[in-house]
Amino acid sequence: MLAFDNAWWITSAIGLASLLRVWMANLVRLPKWASWAAAGVVLVLGIWRFLLAYHAQAMMLTPTPGVLRLTVLVTLGVMVAVLYLFDYERAQAYKASILEFIDSVLIALLLVFCILRPFVIQAFFIPSGSMLDTLQINDRIIVNKFVFFFREPKHGEIIVFRAPPQADPGKKDFIKRVIGLPGDHISVHDQKVWRNGQPLDEPYVRETILYNWPVVGRDRFAPKVLVDSNTGGRDWPIIGPDGLPAKVGEVVVPKGGVLVMGDNRNDSADSHAWPQWDPTAQREPFVPRENVLGEARVIFWPLRRMRLVE
Repeated sequence: MLAFDNAWWITSAIGLASLLRVWMANLVRLPKWASWAAAGVVLVLGIWRFLLAYHAQAMMLTPTPGVLRLTVLVTLGVMVAVLYLFDYERAQAYKASILEFIDSVLIALLLVFCILRPFVIQAFFIPSGSMLDTLQINDRIIVNKFVFFFREPKHGEIIVFRAPPQADPGKKDFIKRVIGLPGDHISVHDQKVWRNGQPLDEPYVRETILYNWPVVGRDRFAPKVLVDSNTGGRDWPIIGPDGLPAKVGEVVVPKGGVLVMGDNRNDSADSHAWPQWDPTAQREPFVPRENVLGEARVIFWPLRRMRLVE
């Protein structure tokens, strides 16, 4: 899960608008070559960002739809704006109106990126199939970041969160469904997720669950995470993939933690799979509450899929 915007674009936009604001206010005559030099700097930066995005997509690190086209369009637009605004005669003739426009742009940028984005709402896109069929690859969604200032997440809600280290060392933003809250006992067996000894009715799950979790003796956890009938919890007998009998216990969600799963249960890097790169490690299958960023509320693109997220 990646954000639509990033710090580089935000900082660049605010910084460029601020420089133009200073230039327009003082309006010192510059030689003709200065505007072309400024446009050249923009072009170099644009090429650099294009190459970064191209190589990232080639390595499948950030499969952002349309990012290359967006980079080209932004670079060309800023180059034209720089050439236009740094032309002394033109800038002098339209100084008042250009100043007013730049002031409006600065206010809008500061409002969106310093208030709305950090604390209220943010746009995200879906880069993977872990939430199929609820969320499709390349869906764009609006996330309500305001709601969790006043209440805790609830069972069944779809949340965006900053991935804990055991999920992703890069701490990217993930999107999953809330399955367990503090005090809940969670297990997966008989093709269902069980919470506190009861199977969940989950019509949104894409297909039959093919795994059992946590398997006592196979899955290693931090202390007090796994319980079974010997440690104050429940367990269920199963036949393991090797044909031998085994048993499924329960994980207990600790205070300040959230257990999450993708709706595409058999193909989701969620709580039951962390850390994927080291199955023998002690598992900590929980998202810290402070990592929760917001609740997914609306799919706004593509238009044919515009709807509330449930």
